[in-house]
Amino acid sequence: MTTTVIKWKLNEMLSQQRKTSRDLAEHLGIHENSVYRLRKEDKMPRLNHDTLEGICLFLNCQPGDLLELVKDK
Repeated sequence: MTTTVIKWKLNEMLSQQRKTSRDLAEHLGIHENSVYRLRKEDKMPRLNHDTLEGICLFLNCQPGDLLELVKDK
């Protein structure tokens, strides 16, 4: 049976742009440990609108750039 998952690509995006968890935490006004947990998620985490918007503004991207629909076998 094939299922699909929504892959969360925050870690990849931060790495590609050479931006740090600390910088994102400062931008969002949250603790660096919270950003660390967001980075380590493989599946899309539960986010509120302000957090997702802040991440997109920080990375200069669209929400869809942070997500990928993947077929899981």
